[in-house]
Amino acid sequence: MPHEQHWRRDNAGPVAPVTVRTQRTVALVVESGAADDRLRDLLPLFENDLRIQTVQIAGEGSRFAPSGRTALESSGGLVLPWNEALRHRFDLGVAAHNGHNSHLERISAPMLVLPHGMGFSGSVPPGPGFGPPLATPPTVDAVYSTLVRYGRVTPAALGVAHRNHKELVTRVVPEAEPICHVVGSTAYDRAVASASLREDFRRAAGVEDGQRLVVLSSTWGPNSLVGSGFHVVQRLMEELPRDHKAALLVHPGVWSAHGARQIQAWLASARARGLRILERRASWPSLLVAADAVLGDHGTTTFTAAALGKPVVLAGGSSPNTDPRSQARVMLENERWCGPEGSIVRQLDRAADERLPEKAELYAGLLTSEPGRSAELLRALIYRLLELPEPSHPAPTHCLPVPRFVEEW
Repeated sequence: MPHEQHWRRDNAGPVAPVTVRTQRTVALVVESGAADDRLRDLLPLFENDLRIQTVQIAGEGSRFAPSGRTALESSGGLVLPWNEALRHRFDLGVAAHNGHNSHLERISAPMLVLPHGMGFSGSVPPGPGFGPPLATPPTVDAVYSTLVRYGRVTPAALGVAHRNHKELVTRVVPEAEPICHVVGSTAYDRAVASASLREDFRRAAGVEDGQRLVVLSSTWGPNSLVGSGFHVVQRLMEELPRDHKAALLVHPGVWSAHGARQIQAWLASARARGLRILERRASWPSLLVAADAVLGDHGTTTFTAAALGKPVVLAGGSSPNTDPRSQARVMLENERWCGPEGSIVRQLDRAADERLPEKAELYAGLLTSEPGRSAELLRALIYRLLELPEPSHPAPTHCLPVPRFVEEW
């Protein structure tokens, strides 16, 4: 279908007057800061193609929509508000989340949905209503609400990191089998490809020769590392030896819910002791590559650290919404938990002493069943959906940028 038929509306449109006449338009639907992080991994696969115009849509419905809008404000891309986007047609839509409040079916585009994080590892928490909530909401609800609206599988394609996820999808929604594709993990692949940049990442974190870097990793919610209390962060900083550095990475939803100034204020005493805080849109895998040890919770960032072979000590609560058969549950049951007594640094040292290479292989094998192939598989899928020939050069796995940190305020 000609590009103009998508964009021209009474001789006007969000990119009119047109200068570069592209052939296809891809709309990235950014529903949250975490979704923005996931989608930015995809952009190098196609955004430099002169046949393609990329736009970004500020998604609505998600509880994390404000964090998505914040991310878009500094994206530098062409951004359409939700209601404006509904007036136009696109050749392809891409979203990194499709919860029960997402309404992606309202966007006029074949949609590629890529679950962010570890995929289907959690259940849908209780929503609004008047009846009693389920004691244990099933994970299948998360799969079903991602794929089905009004009796139809709505995405044109679903990309998952692992063949086990495809088996789960097919079991819950058999009709989705033809549109479900295993595409690996871009975050993991880029981290592995960036191993040679580790010293650059460490210097950016302020780590000097002979020093060790402890990364604190927090997802969102009351059972996260920061949600269960900042006292663990403060406790670590009070005992941190001079030959150690510490840096904290926080889920975009936490920044959005509480505000950057408030988070920094709560962490003021820890920052005074040397804690560095990763910027909200900075590369969290880069910081994991730089780490010597990780103190984290049940979130994707901690699991990725374990898959990269980093010694992990768990803190925070065990999320009640974590599926008992998920990768996250395997980590929660197999890694050392931070004890209330004794030195956290010594507990991290013990985790390092006990680290086994086969454990990292186990986690990596649960994270992706196509290691090193995510760029190749995703680009092929995207161009197939666009009905365009792929570029002739191999799809590159781009190295990560150096991590950036919050400055004084």
